[in-house]
This record gives sequence, structure tokens and C-alpha cells, in this order.
Amino acid sequence: MKPGPFRPFLLAGALLLALAPSALRAQSGILFVRVSSPVGPLSSATAELLHLEQVLHRSATDARGVAVLGGLPAGTYRLRVSALGYRTEVVEEVRIAAGSSRAVDVVLEVAPIEVEGLTVRAERIQIQRENSEFSTRVEEEAILLLPMSYDVRDLIALTPGARPDNIWGGSSFQANAYRMDGLSTTHPGLGGNLLEPNINWIDHLEVRGLGAGAEFGGFQGGLVDVITKTGSNEFQGSIRTGFEQDLLNNTNLVDTEIGTEVAWRYDMEGEARGPILRDRLFYYVSGKRVGQDRKALNHLPQVEGSHAPFQEGRVEEKLFGKLTWAPGDSHLLEVSGAYTDTRADNYNLTGFEAAGATHRYSSPTLLLNGSIRELLGNWAVLEARVNHFSKDERYDPYQGGGIPGLSNFSLTPPYNAFRNAPLTLRSAPASTAATLTGTFRLKTGSLEHQLKVGGEYSRGSFLDRRIRNGGVTWLPVRWSGFDPENPLTWTQPASSSKRISALYGGEVHLDADVETTAAFAQSSISLGPRIVLTPGLRLTRWRGWITPASGNRFLAVEADGLDPRLGVSVELTRDRTFVAKAHWGRYHQNLISQMFDRVEGADVFTN
Repeated sequence: MKPGPFRPFLLAGALLLALAPSALRAQSGILFVRVSSPVGPLSSATAELLHLEQVLHRSATDARGVAVLGGLPAGTYRLRVSALGYRTEVVEEVRIAAGSSRAVDVVLEVAPIEVEGLTVRAERIQIQRENSEFSTRVEEEAILLLPMSYDVRDLIALTPGARPDNIWGGSSFQANAYRMDGLSTTHPGLGGNLLEPNINWIDHLEVRGLGAGAEFGGFQGGLVDVITKTGSNEFQGSIRTGFEQDLLNNTNLVDTEIGTEVAWRYDMEGEARGPILRDRLFYYVSGKRVGQDRKALNHLPQVEGSHAPFQEGRVEEKLFGKLTWAPGDSHLLEVSGAYTDTRADNYNLTGFEAAGATHRYSSPTLLLNGSIRELLGNWAVLEARVNHFSKDERYDPYQGGGIPGLSNFSLTPPYNAFRNAPLTLRSAPASTAATLTGTFRLKTGSLEHQLKVGGEYSRGSFLDRRIRNGGVTWLPVRWSGFDPENPLTWTQPASSSKRISALYGGEVHLDADVETTAAFAQSSISLGPRIVLTPGLRLTRWRGWITPASGNRFLAVEADGLDPRLGVSVELTRDRTFVAKAHWGRYHQNLISQMFDRVEGADVFTN
């Protein structure tokens, strides 16, 4: 039997499970971190224990200023302590002995800057010299404080030189890659982000691209990585709500405007996180529901009134949950799931449609994510991740698919619509992805070498349907005697031919699959205390299949790409506030079905 693409990951997972019992038998240590400011103990400070530049444990201080980090295997770590309005302190060479406990005292200094009565507090800038990438990290604290909208895409604009869709270059959103908790959420058919998470799910967001190492691929613009919140030993919760009604607002619509505005709107949102088993099992849950009606100006001469006689009614729901389990000293497992859906009547109303000529819309989306991380002493970390997401977006006509739509002849939109929506639409993408990564710390004499190797696999599908209702759309000429309910008025009296225009074809039947397999190696070599060399190599294979309406599936495209990367960082000052970086590399964009939907024999488009 031919081995499946998941076999390497299954073998690696078995290896992790085989290693787990020995790790669980190891004795663990406990670290107590006492955090204070010049005026006394500091609560709500964050203590993070780092190993190989990865955060292994995180805890917040209580009212006494104490944070407890338990279940630690013997080894040497870095301790990073931060709090809003204070300088971040890093304690190097924190040694933990097996079966023992240790206390570390950290004093944070206030970092104020006085500008005409305004106090601004900020952390001291620390530039990473272990890589040569240019990236931005937006933390939860900044998201809460900044005057942001509820659109996650707006966070990308906080990166210098980037806009929500155009990240470092003139390419469109299709050149970007999107991830959630380390695994892809990129649309396999169209590109762009398939899942729109709630902004309050985010612990931090990272935007990278220029100078990214070989462990990152599948983009030619930027990589947007959303890391979701987790629970801790401290319970936290919140409830938010809001309401809006047009009687309380003035209108912004003018007589010639094509658009809608809120008639009424409400939103309710809540979240909670905390421990199930202290120091071992944590949870985070969040839910949001938004309902709104939108009204449009009336642009149909056959209908009376300044506004369309019906409104767009929309309900949006977003749910998310995550469990974090640390069953042993060096084991960490996370399982999370998200569900979003938007349901609407009279979707995308413009005021040019008669009753029954709009769409009923729905878009249920599901995401499941799981990860396991194994700490192998003080020299290696193994990590495996797997996720699956799917979406079923539908635009259904109110009169069914057997009744054709009616639209006045026009060369430019918007188009008047009567009787029924001209089209029935469906877009159903899905994807499954898995990664396996090992990070190793090596020493050769005085040189310190960090090596990251791994592999990625993803398989996506995209079903796209665009069907003309009744097989035809009537296109009568607009004139003063036109009555959409009387076909005898669909031609002008002066016309000798008495012909009625009709539009046929223009249908889409796409059933495509894409597959990406990649292997990478990325190294970080310290050449002395100030120079770091970061060579890397990434090898990727892409394949795409098409299943035409005849049902005979075939391989439409197959390609390989080799991406070498090389970077260097030179620390010009000892406090890491002035670092020179240079990088050279090659980047490939991941395959999407829009790249091969016109291959010979696909029969995707009907003329």
C-alpha cells in the first residue's frame, strides 16, 4: 500500500508519545517570582520563562506581587518580567534544580515621559539579533488601549510599510499567508484569510515578511500570524454590550448615494479564562453575537418611498474555546476550536432591487486546532500541530433556482433586479494542515548554534458554484412605460423588432484540490558576542487537481520550489538598541486554485 502524506507526522507523533513517559517521571522544580516596583509589590505583572527564545511558561503576579511557575524540568532558563508602564527586566541564567524550589526577586522601574501634562509609558526597545527579519508584534495590551475597530485587518496597519491587504509591496491580498496559532487559515481557492477571528481572542498578532527565515513560507507579501489567548491560574472575565438605533443618529445618506446605513444594531460579547486544575489545566472561552438591520435609499421608480420597503437583516455569531494542559514536567498540549457564522436576509442590499430579488446568505465556518510540545532537557524542543477548517458560503435566491431573474439592460453596475435574484452562488473551501518542528541548541567550542528543522503538509479543496437561475436572465430596456410585472412592456413601443434581450451562460463549476508539502532547515549561528549568521533552506512541492462536471478528476499542475535564505545581524551596541541586519532570500507563494482553473479540460466556465 502506498504510504499516505500523513505517515511521517504519525511516526513523529508516536516518537513524541514514546518519549513522554520518561519525561513525566522526571522530577520538577518550582520558581517563585516576586515582582515589586519602587512603591511596593506589583500585581498583574507577567512573568515568562524562556527556552530557546520560546515562552515555555507564563504566569501573572497576584495581589502580593508573586507569580508561581511550576512543573519545570531541571535546566537553565531566561526569565522575562513585564508590566504596563514599567521597563521590562530580563534575568539571565536562571537555574532550576530537580525537585527543588527557587525564588527570584525582580524590581521594575517606571518608564514615564512627560509631554505637556501627558504621561506616556513604554518598554525599552530590545531588537532581536537571533534573526534578520523585519516584523511587528502587537500585544493584547496595545489592542485594548488603541482606538481600534473590531476588524482584525486594521491591526496589520500598525506595521510600518504595510496595509491590511498590501504588505510590503504592491501585490494584492492573495500574495499574503495567514495563520492562527501556527497553522494556515489561508483560503485554498482564492487566497486571503478564510477565518475572521474576533479581535478580543488575540493574545498577540505578528506580521512578518521581509527577512523571514526558512521556517516561514507560502507568501510573497507578508505572513500574518494570530496567537490566541490562553488561561492561567488567575480567573478573568468580562461582558460587553452596545446598542444603536437610527432614531438616535442623523443620516449620512444623500439622494444619489448607493449604500446602506444602520437602522438598528446590538452586540453582546463575553469571555472568561482561568484554571480547571491549578498549574495543570486551563481554559479560555469567548462568545459574541451581533444583530443589525441596514436600510438603503430607494432607486426603483416603480416603488414608492425614499427608502427601500425592506431592509437587510444580519446576525453574526463568533465562538471560541481553548484548553491548555500541562500533564507533566515537559509536556504541553493545547486544543482549540472556533465557530463563526453570518446569516442575512436581503444580503448586500443596494436599493436597486425589488422584493424577492435579493439573496438569503449564510457562511458557517469551523476551525479545529491541536498542538503538542515536548521539552527534551535543556537542548531541544519538539512540536507538532494539526488543524482543520471549513466554510460553506451560500447565496440562495428567494424564489428558488428555477425562476429566472429580471434586470434592466445596463453597461455598468448597479443593476436593477426584479422577480428573483439572477444567480445562485456557493463557495465551500476546506483545508487540513500539519507541521512537525524540532529546535535544537548545540555548542561547538565557543560558538553557539541553534538549528530548527521540520516539515509541513496541507491539503485543501475548493467548491465554487455560480448558477444562473432558470438558465437565463431577462434584460429589458429601461423606459418610462416599463412594468416588471407585465412582459408586454419589456420592449419600447417604437421598436420594430419587439425583441427582449436575454443573458445566457456566465456560469461557474469549480471543484479543485491543492496540496503543499514542504521541508525546511533554519540555523542561527553566533559568531562571537555581537554577530549572528542565519542561513536557511526551504524545499516545497505544490500539486493541484481539477474535477470537471464530467467527474474525471485529473492532475492539473505540479511544481517544485527551492528557497535559500541567508541573513546576518551585527549588534552595534551592547544593549541591543542599535543592530544592523541584512538578508537575502527567495520566496514562493502557495498554490491556489485560481492559478489553474482555466487548464484545458477543466470546463469550469460556461460562456
